[in-house]
Amino acid sequence: MITRIFQITITSLASFAIDPLDIQGRLEVLFTLLLSTIAMVYVVQESIPKISFLTLVDKIVNVTLLNLALSVLFSFIISVSNNPGDLNWIFAFVNQGLYWILNLLFMIPPLIRYRRKVQKYVRDQQELEEIRRLGGTALLDNRQSVHMTMRQSFKKKFVKGKGAPLSREEQLVAGHNTRTSYNKK
Repeated sequence: MITRIFQITITSLASFAIDPLDIQGRLEVLFTLLLSTIAMVYVVQESIPKISFLTLVDKIVNVTLLNLALSVLFSFIISVSNNPGDLNWIFAFVNQGLYWILNLLFMIPPLIRYRRKVQKYVRDQQELEEIRRLGGTALLDNRQSVHMTMRQSFKKKFVKGKGAPLSREEQLVAGHNTRTSYNKK
């Protein structure tokens, strides 16, 4: 859907190629694109669940509708100006530039959040691999939580012998809280 919206926006640039004094021809193109965008939004909204916040696609559609409305306004301003030839291309580039900048501003934060989530996932996977390496695959039983698995691997790594805790000095060297006992059964 997003590629279709982008195609509609790029097509709206074609209205600026029409003679600047032919406002009727420009408005025909722009209103056709506006109606096409609205129709596409209604078709897509019927197939997705209703939610109470704006998604990225909703924001892109709103910016597209704003872009088309600005194109109509710019076409009117160009048609009544004294120098329509120069204003035509200035407004065309301003209109498209604003559209793409706003879209980038809407797309970059979710992309950053996604990359952070992937990085966190990779770190978690690396920790799980470390646990598997330290404690064997039996530790990662599906019935156990990751927290319990980590506690067991900690116990194996830092508790010597059968239930004999590390000395206070050994715990301090290892950087562990001496008040917590991991020997409870």
